[in-house]
Amino acid sequence: MSTSRCCPYCQCWFTPSVYRPQQSVCSQALCQRQRRRDYHRRKLVSDEVYRKVAQDSQKKWRQAHPAYMRQYRREHPEAVVRNRQRQQVRDQKPRLAFLEKNNLASAQLLIFQPLATATAVIPAT
Repeated sequence: MSTSRCCPYCQCWFTPSVYRPQQSVCSQALCQRQRRRDYHRRKLVSDEVYRKVAQDSQKKWRQAHPAYMRQYRREHPEAVVRNRQRQQVRDQKPRLAFLEKNNLASAQLLIFQPLATATAVIPAT
C-alpha cells in the first residue's frame, strides 16, 4: 500500500506509482526535469567514465554544429550584452581580491588623512 509523499521540488503531495513504489518525485514535467538535472550533475562529479562520455558527446555535437554560437549571438543580442556585463564582473574579481589583500596601506591613508585635516579645521574655543 502506497502512502502519499511530498515532492522535494514543488512541495506538493503525490501518491507514488504502483509500478515504482520508491518514487520520490512527483510526475510533473518540471519536477522530473529537475530530478534528471540533479542526477546528471551528481553523476558528473562522482563518475569519471560518465563525465568523459558527456564531454565526448558535447565535443561531437560542437563539431557537427560549428556555426551554432555565431548564429545564436546574431539572433540573441540581449544575451551578448548580458554576457559582456557578466564577464566584466568576473574580470573584476581578481582585481578586487588583490586590493583586499593590499588594503592596509589604503586604509591608513583613509583613516589618518581625515583625522589630520579634521583637527586643523576645528577652531579653538
